[in-house]
Amino acid sequence: MSQYDFYLDGLLLPVAPGELKMSIANQNSAYVLVDQGEINLLKPAAYYLAHFEQLKVNCKPFQFIVSRVMPSGKVLFSNNIKVSLEDYTITESADNGFDVTVKIRLKQYRDYGTQSLQLS
Repeated sequence: MSQYDFYLDGLLLPVAPGELKMSIANQNSAYVLVDQGEINLLKPAAYYLAHFEQLKVNCKPFQFIVSRVMPSGKVLFSNNIKVSLEDYTITESADNGFDVTVKIRLKQYRDYGTQSLQLS
């Protein structure tokens, strides 16, 4: 059995989804969907919710890192891309006890800008 480690802006999520789905659009943007966006957060949720809020209001890209490791320590999969937090939804349900579920939508961020070319 292998496991995933999910990092958002250096923050290790306490419970990783069991699946990672990545959809790559043709030449335009790439979208990253984490288990269709659902991440179950353990108590204390306030710490993680505050971090998500900061990622959203800062409007700055951050690193999204996922690694999948076998119990032996062998890395099966590793991903490290720059993303933005597009939106997230918090769901509280009595079925989850005192935990909350957060659905997150990330979008791959690509650096851009004017480039100079020097001709000799």
